Amino acid sequence: MWLEEYRNQLRQQKITNIEDVDLKNKTKEELEKILLQKDIIFVNGGNTFYLMYWVRRSGFDKAVCKFLQKGGVYVGVSAGSIIACPTIETAGWKPADINNVSLTDLTALGLVPFLIHPHFEEAQKEEIANEAKYTNYPVVSLTNEQAVLVN
Repeated sequence: MWLEEYRNQLRQQKITNIEDVDLKNKTKEELEKILLQKDIIFVNGGNTFYLMYWVRRSGFDKAVCKFLQKGGVYVGVSAGSIIACPTIETAGWKPADINNVSLTDLTALGLVPFLIHPHFEEAQKEEIANEAKYTNYPVVSLTNEQAVLVN
């Protein structure tokens, strides 16, 4: 599975102090304690609506702010990159994640001033351009081989 593939890629880069954290089982205080001991956090993909629901419910949205203020590095992949944006509206674009948690507030972490559309394929270009007309933010479409670095 892709999660284990990511772990292997990190290990190949000599990153071996890896701790998995399930937001469903943590409080904001527990997350702050964990994050403040780390230099980098890697927020994985999955269903964006589900992830955003637990980001809020667990208090991760508040804890990550403290982490970043101390100079921590946020790495987001797929849904993990979408939640770094001002909103998660691109999660509803084709191929759309299913909003299985009935999330109505699409406000995200706002770590960057643009929206990310991951897993971009050339065949989606026209459809993405059309969707982008209805958002208040610039849209950055990324293939699975691309990334955005923000200082």
